[in-house]
Amino acid sequence: MTTIGIIGKICSGKSTIAKEISERFQIPIISFGSFLIDCSKKNNLPTDRNSLQNLGNHFIEQDSGAFLENVISTQSEIKDLMIVEGIRHLSIYNEIERISEKCIFIFIDTSIEVRYVRYCDRLKESDKKVDLSEFYVIDNHDVEKEIDSLKDKCQFIIKTDVRDDVQNLFENLNTFLADRRCHE
Repeated sequence: MTTIGIIGKICSGKSTIAKEISERFQIPIISFGSFLIDCSKKNNLPTDRNSLQNLGNHFIEQDSGAFLENVISTQSEIKDLMIVEGIRHLSIYNEIERISEKCIFIFIDTSIEVRYVRYCDRLKESDKKVDLSEFYVIDNHDVEKEIDSLKDKCQFIIKTDVRDDVQNLFENLNTFLADRRCHE
């Protein structure tokens, strides 16, 4: 299996980059956030951000390998190539490396000010309107704390507001995926 992992803080642009990669290269996306929302809805649990963060933290503490397997298993179209969006923990990073023959990790680096504006603009069903100080609290939830430590482990660090970074990423992914096809 080949995996492209997408890592970044809340509203950094993870989903946007994952969708662009998916559309450009026809690769399915699995998302921890989508899994947690679906799981909460199926079990009549709250779907606000704090509840989703707590649920994710529970799954990580329980068994991160099983959590990753469950997220992957919800996607019937996963074959041998996938995008994993929303990696927040070293244990998940390590599990992805363990189960993948080949993997590449991308860190989306975006300032908190830009992320706060995006948060206010998008307001997903799991989000509520907050001021900047409340956003800092959300951004520093336990489930978010390991994200910055994963940055140094990534092959690519991109700023979504720098188009050259994004273009360079796509060129390198093209090479990465072409090299993968040569070894099949």
